[in-house]
Amino acid sequence: MDPDQVVAELVGMGFELSDITNAVEVVGPSIDSAIDYLLDDTQRSTASASTSTACFTSRAAVSSSYCKDEDIGPDWQKKVKTLLQKHFGFPLLKDFQKDALEAWLSHQDCLVLAATGSGKSLCFQIPALLTGKVVIVISPLISLMHDQCLKLAKHGVSACFLGSGQTDRSVEQKQWRACIVSFILIKPLQSLAESRGIALFAVDEVHCVSKWGHDFRPDYRFLFFYLFDKSD
Repeated sequence: MDPDQVVAELVGMGFELSDITNAVEVVGPSIDSAIDYLLDDTQRSTASASTSTACFTSRAAVSSSYCKDEDIGPDWQKKVKTLLQKHFGFPLLKDFQKDALEAWLSHQDCLVLAATGSGKSLCFQIPALLTGKVVIVISPLISLMHDQCLKLAKHGVSACFLGSGQTDRSVEQKQWRACIVSFILIKPLQSLAESRGIALFAVDEVHCVSKWGHDFRPDYRFLFFYLFDKSD
C-alpha cells in the first residue's frame, strides 16, 4: 500500500501524525503492522503511569429494563472461569474484575480504575459472552475500537464497531455478540438491541473526557439521561 494512503488511513483512525510517521518508518507501509506498533508503543509509555486498581460501585441500581435478571445462577464464577480459559487463556478473574462483575450482576453502575493492559476490557466483555446479549461500548477513538475488535476476533469472539466508515445497516444484518460503537451511532442499533437485548453499557477510556479538554465529546454529558430515558 502507498505510504501516503497508510498515513491517511491512520490519521482517520485518530492517531497522531508524528506517531504515524515514526511507525511507518519502523514497520513500513502496512496498516496492520503500524497499528500494532502504535498500540504497543502507547501501552509501553502508559503502563507505568498507574499500577493501582479499584472498582467503585454506585448505590443507585441500574434500570431493570436494561439489566434484567439473567438467571445466570449462583455458579456464575464457574461459568466465567470456563469462558476465561476458552476465549482468553486466563485461569481466574482478578479481584477488580470480580468486583465489577458482581456490581453488574447486582444491577449497579461501577467505575473501574486500573493500569493499561491489566484487563479492564474483560469487565464488559465477559457479560456479553455470559448472556449472549449485546454489550455497547462507547469509546473515544476509532483506533481503539478497531484494536478491540481485532483482539476479540483473535479470541473467537464476534465484535464490530461503528465509526465514520461503517453504516448501522451493515451491523444490524449480523447477529454480533459484542458491538463496539461510537455514541452518536448508538441510536441506529435500536432494532439489534430489541432483538438481542442489552447486557450493559460501558464507557471506555473515560479519563479522556477531562484529559482531552472539557469540551471533549459534548454528547457524553447526555449519557446518563439517554440511558434512563430508554428505560421508560
